[in-house]
Amino acid sequence: MINKLVDLNKLNSKSSFSIHDCLELQKVFSKLSENNDFLLEQINSIDVDHWNELISSYEHRNNLDKKPVVLLRYSLLEILLQKEILSLEIIDNIKNKIASRFDKDVFKSWKEPYRILYIFLYDRFKERVKKCFTDLITQL
Repeated sequence: MINKLVDLNKLNSKSSFSIHDCLELQKVFSKLSENNDFLLEQINSIDVDHWNELISSYEHRNNLDKKPVVLLRYSLLEILLQKEILSLEIIDNIKNKIASRFDKDVFKSWKEPYRILYIFLYDRFKERVKKCFTDLITQL
C-alpha cells in the first residue's frame, strides 16, 4: 500500500500529465474504489494545506443545508482539518445526522465511501488530467 501513496505523491509533483500518467492515476483510483482501507489511508495522509484549499471552496457554496452530499463533504473536511483520523464509522455517523434532516433517502446513491471521498483526492489532479486529454484531442 505504501507504494501507491508514493505514486500519488509522485504524480502530484508533476506539473503536467502524459497519457501514461493518466493511466497510472486511473489504476490508483481503481484501487481506491475497491479498497476502503486504502482509500482512508490516502485521505488521512493528505496535508493540511490541501484541506484548507478544499474547505475554502466549500465555504463559498450557497445553501449547504439543502445539499446533503456537499454538506457531508464539508463536514468531513472540518474533521480532517482538526487532524482527526477519518473512519467509516465517522462517515456513517455524519451521514445519519444529515440524512435525519430530510424526508427521503438523500444518500441512496452515495452509500460507498469512495463516491463521497474520491473528489478530495482527484481535486489535486483534475486540471492536469483535463489538459492532458484536451491536448490529446487537439493532436488527434
